[in-house]
Amino acid sequence: MYTTPEEKDALLQKLTKWLGDCEKSTSETTYNDNAREDYQFYAGNQDTPEVKMELERQKRPTTTYNEVKPKIDMLVGMGNQLEGSVTLFPRTNEDSALVELMTGTVEFFREKMRQSWKENSCFEHAVKSGASWLHFWVDQEDPAIIKSQRIPGRDMHCDTDSIEFDKSDARFIFRDKWMDADDIEAAWPEYKFARDAAGNVMHTSINAVHSTTSYTPTFFNQAREKYRIVEAWFRKYEQKYSIVNPFSGQPEELFEEEFKEFTASVKRGIQLPNGDLLQKDKVPFTKRLVKVIYYAIFTADKILEVGRSVYKHNMFPYVYLEAYHDEENNAPQSVVYSMKDPQRGLNTTRRQLVFLLQQIHKGIMIHEAGAVLDIEDYEQNSSKPGYHMEVSKGGLEKVKFVTQPQISQIYLQLDQMFQQSMKDSSGIQDALLGIQTSTREPGITARMRNDASVAVLYTLFSNLKEFKYNCMKILVSNIQQFVTEPMVVRIKGQTGYELLQINSQMNPQSEGWNDITSAQFDIIIDEDIVTKATRLAVAEILTQFAQNNPGSIPVDLLLEYANLPYTAQVKVRENQAMIQQAQQEQQKQENLFKAKELELKEREVAAKETAAKAKPKSGGE
Repeated sequence: MYTTPEEKDALLQKLTKWLGDCEKSTSETTYNDNAREDYQFYAGNQDTPEVKMELERQKRPTTTYNEVKPKIDMLVGMGNQLEGSVTLFPRTNEDSALVELMTGTVEFFREKMRQSWKENSCFEHAVKSGASWLHFWVDQEDPAIIKSQRIPGRDMHCDTDSIEFDKSDARFIFRDKWMDADDIEAAWPEYKFARDAAGNVMHTSINAVHSTTSYTPTFFNQAREKYRIVEAWFRKYEQKYSIVNPFSGQPEELFEEEFKEFTASVKRGIQLPNGDLLQKDKVPFTKRLVKVIYYAIFTADKILEVGRSVYKHNMFPYVYLEAYHDEENNAPQSVVYSMKDPQRGLNTTRRQLVFLLQQIHKGIMIHEAGAVLDIEDYEQNSSKPGYHMEVSKGGLEKVKFVTQPQISQIYLQLDQMFQQSMKDSSGIQDALLGIQTSTREPGITARMRNDASVAVLYTLFSNLKEFKYNCMKILVSNIQQFVTEPMVVRIKGQTGYELLQINSQMNPQSEGWNDITSAQFDIIIDEDIVTKATRLAVAEILTQFAQNNPGSIPVDLLLEYANLPYTAQVKVRENQAMIQQAQQEQQKQENLFKAKELELKEREVAAKETAAKAKPKSGGE
């Protein structure tokens, strides 16, 4: 448990070495260099200082024709529109009653945490730079408050040997935080910086070297006057003891110190729920070696915090998302990366074309040395209206102009080639950009081409789906672990917002059982990636089918795919309920009317029969 100073110092040595190995690794340096340049290309800063200086020296334009940004913006917007339905399935029949309640609770927390917006933000930065992380944690003062936050990829360091997308095979991950000295001492009062007589921090204390490698991580930024605090999460092998819990009768795993405490209690004797006394000298158990997640917060010379992870999900509380993967360097890769070379070619071609167009209105001047008195004035002002050029006396015969040749069509072809190359390499074709390529094209053809364009981006959106699945796993686990007190959650129902109570009835044998902490669920995310365009297409098909087969398609199904605002959906459902109620009342009145008519007819028949029986017979009879 790292309780002694010697254990903490050994841990600090190990963590510092791991951090140094990450920072100097090829995968991390490659990612950091690419990500920095990718962000610059997206922002339009696509030239190095050397290129800009050379263009200025040649008096050529330095204009940037940013074709990267609109494509990336479109892709980010498309990712925000994608909808993948999340479904919870019970693992046992006893848990089936809690599925709807747990689903509503998860949606309530997602809305409260603004989880969709944060997931979309992670996707945006993964598209732009290659990688992003989402951190889940619980509030220290109120564990029922679950929070999440996007962490930039540059602030995270991961085991370079890890190849699994969910980092389940990673030995460790690190997160950087840069803080002021006063903030560090306020958060960890036991840690004090070495200060001089005036109270100024002695920086040497924070820059102590513990790493045995030649590379030492930096823990102080002199320009910003901030200190680096590193939060580490790592896996460690430990023994766990499997026993049968005498209170629940269910198998349970305990750590060594917990097992020792339990056996000591059994020796003394513990009272069971049925009133019996359990007292044994030995407790049956089985032992196995498992990986346990630990966390540590450290700086250059001290472990500030260390302990086992409090989360039951046995995962790092940081969920990873990458756009693409560079197998050669085992590093994430952005969508921007593949568009940079065509963008450079596009800038070069268009700049050259603009330069030629600026010169084509005038011919090429040929003159003897000294014939033009002010050649610099000619170069700068000859294109201005009313310009006149002064030549030396007798120099008119020594100056002549030659017509400049026409600009070649190769520039137009290169321009189109570079633009198409950017579309092909990124997978962002005209169909996704909303550009109409034909005036006479059936709608089904346009939708099929749009679906084909989305298929090219399968890897990107598949990674997004896996990211959302891992986020949902952690969120569901945290809700079941920390939301243990009775509370009321607000969810969206067919008639508007509804209030549901959870954890107020903990006995499964009682009516109204709503203990969400005791159930077990499997999470399934629908594999079909649906955009608003495809949803509208489905709504159109359902509407046509409903028109040809009245009553075959429920209104709720049409509303689900119609992309109407939620308030409009509620009003439609309310209106539909009123119509159905009116129809039921009308049918009820018609049934009553028919029943009365039938009753009157039966009375008339009965009256006729009675009159016929009461009529006196004639004498002849």
